[in-house]
Amino acid sequence: MTGSIKRKLFFQIVAILLLSAALILFVNSRLLSQVYIWQEKDNLQQAARSISEMDQTADDFREQLSSLATKYNITAEIIDSAGRVVWATIYDPYYYSSRIPLLNSDVLLQFKHNLTTLEREPRDDGSYFEVREGRSHDIQYLVFGLPTDSGQTVEVFAQKNVIESNALLANNLFGAITVIIMLSAIVLAAWYANKFTRPLIAMNQVTRGMAQMNFSRKCAVKGKDELSELARSINVLSDSLDATLKDLQQKNQQLEADIEKERRTEQIRKEFVSNVSHELKTPIAIIQGYAEGLQLGVAQEPGQIAEYCGVIMDETKRMNRMVMELLELSRYEAGAYQLHEEPFFIHALVDEFLSARRLLFAENGITVETDIPLTARGYGDTEKLTTVLNNYVMNAVSHAAGEKRIMIDCVDAADKRYRIRVFNTGEPIAQDELDKIWISFHRADKSRKRGSEQRYGLGLSIVRALQELYGCGYGCENKEDGVQFWFDIKKAEEAPPSPAEQPGETIPPQENDAPAKG
Repeated sequence: MTGSIKRKLFFQIVAILLLSAALILFVNSRLLSQVYIWQEKDNLQQAARSISEMDQTADDFREQLSSLATKYNITAEIIDSAGRVVWATIYDPYYYSSRIPLLNSDVLLQFKHNLTTLEREPRDDGSYFEVREGRSHDIQYLVFGLPTDSGQTVEVFAQKNVIESNALLANNLFGAITVIIMLSAIVLAAWYANKFTRPLIAMNQVTRGMAQMNFSRKCAVKGKDELSELARSINVLSDSLDATLKDLQQKNQQLEADIEKERRTEQIRKEFVSNVSHELKTPIAIIQGYAEGLQLGVAQEPGQIAEYCGVIMDETKRMNRMVMELLELSRYEAGAYQLHEEPFFIHALVDEFLSARRLLFAENGITVETDIPLTARGYGDTEKLTTVLNNYVMNAVSHAAGEKRIMIDCVDAADKRYRIRVFNTGEPIAQDELDKIWISFHRADKSRKRGSEQRYGLGLSIVRALQELYGCGYGCENKEDGVQFWFDIKKAEEAPPSPAEQPGETIPPQENDAPAKG
């Protein structure tokens, strides 16, 4: 059996090596010469274009022309519209004075007339490739001609015979190297085949490792013989034991994670109850105080009674708004809300949203700038996306400071998404607070002021719930002079013509405008 495996492996490796070598030599013999010709054509084109861009009136033009011809190992000519050779590299530029003509043009013309054009390949830009042969039929030239804007023609020559000779030399050298490598590979194949007949040592080491709970090592499996089947069975057993142990470890880790999650959930629940109690305590106390005042007859005048009732109504509205936001947040988190997704222009949505809030920006002395591409089309529930945008913008209005500027832009994001970014100038958020701002009732400033904003710390929680329901990302990061919130929007599949509005609109503070909505 050992001899059978060794012979089979040896002959298979040798057959593959011989087949690969034969294929490489065949392809090399067929294509190498063409590759050299293609490379030389590319060199001729580069050289001709470099010559056409040179300044022929420069004092060192001769040296430049000769240097370029030496670099590409070519002969170059510049021919005027009458067919006369103006410049050529068939001379030594360091021997002739720069004020002495090159060669008699008749000599150059005679040289050209001694060449016969065998092939011509015209090109769309007026340039051409030609294969020319001398009268003696022992030298062929590959020629590239390039007309210039001044009416001249730049022709560059390379000896085709030399190119083919180089290709033949490279082909022969490559063949010799291939034969040497093949002989070395056959020797290595014999050594490897002999080594492969001793796999039992490796199997023994693998099983020892399994006994010590080390399943990282595996037996090498090649072929379908009995030893390979045995190695495969050992590997399957190793994988099965390894998977069982890993599954137990994962379940233990999951159990620990569930316990920790339960602890965190309980802590969040306690904080939530405490926060709700805190938010409800003040309006309830106010309502109770004013109601008792009415009951005891503290307010006698109709104006005072109306004032007491107004305060009670305002506080009732505050409590109702908070309860509605909590119910809305609960629906989003439970997945009970069905999104009504449709394609829309992001620029139009943002522009409509900002137009309804111009007075709010003006009252707070805030300048709003936008940079939304006209062609950007999103796909989603526009009403809920407007809610996300509203919570970000209202948060920015509350915290804008310094130059009081808000910037809203739209950029491409990964996974076929657009990213809407809302930036406001002001103080940065503490680093340890960035992950907590998405928790209900959490406020980074801890002040819990009861002002005209009527904000309870639920806005960012609603953003989080909506974006998770929508299946897109959201986040916040500190910038050099402010804070930037962002949320992702799905891209629409097709994009019809964009609307007429222009991006980059600036909304400055205004005195007289429509009242803000929402």
